[in-house]
Amino acid sequence: MNRINEQAYLENPSPVLPGLDENDYFAEPQPFEVEVEEAESTDDPVRTYLREMGTVKLLTRDREVELARQMSFGRLRIQKSLSRFPLVQRTVIALARDILSQAKGLHEAVHLGGTDEKARKRARARAVRHLQRIAEFATELEQMEAKVDRVPERQHRLKSKLESQCVRLRLRMAKEIRQIAFPPERWSEFNTLLRTTASKFAALDVKPIRGKQPVAVTKQIKELEAASGATASRVRRWMESLRVGEAQEHQAKQALVEANLRLGVSIAKKYTNRGLHLLDLSRKETSA
Repeated sequence: MNRINEQAYLENPSPVLPGLDENDYFAEPQPFEVEVEEAESTDDPVRTYLREMGTVKLLTRDREVELARQMSFGRLRIQKSLSRFPLVQRTVIALARDILSQAKGLHEAVHLGGTDEKARKRARARAVRHLQRIAEFATELEQMEAKVDRVPERQHRLKSKLESQCVRLRLRMAKEIRQIAFPPERWSEFNTLLRTTASKFAALDVKPIRGKQPVAVTKQIKELEAASGATASRVRRWMESLRVGEAQEHQAKQALVEANLRLGVSIAKKYTNRGLHLLDLSRKETSA
């Protein structure tokens, strides 16, 4: 998403677009009429687009900060849902062990970024530190789950206590996963794992016959829960949280895009009657 940088206009005003001030970016929307000479039909899509853009409000500072927070909260909600899913955790554990054993390069799995070598070195050290913690949590979790399996069912208090410790370990592991700068395609892979599992559970969500679930369906559900490491109800909750986060992030992004397009049209309107048509100016501004 291309953003028009207000500070760039204020500190280094372009000679092509003189006269821009702070009010060009942070201002209350002013109604305006657009005349498109080439368009003779009222159904002209360009005329409709410009008219619609004129109804979109320009951003204030507070509104821009609010939208940025909404995107951040939505992204965090998405990552929480994915990082807590056991199949995702297994994938990251295997990845961490491969990287730490040098079976796979760190740059193949983690976005290191940075503008210079020092920044990239710090990013590498930070990523390795989180991967080491994940590997440690994984070893501790495996030992704890083995203890749970050895506890007899009659000792339900001890079993419940150990299971609670396993849950806390998984939450700590999820937090470490969110600290790693995975590239977008890796998060898309995690997203697919959760969605695929949720779809499988949804396919088995059949109506009980005479108050009882068919034996074959019950068996399939238990097998799927064992394979995914989560119950059907938990997968549904994570999936619902994922959808809410995606909707929140998408709405905030859409509002920013529309406001920036409205800003492009607003700036272009200031330079009409100077040898270029409003449509050409709008294309230049919106592409910027």
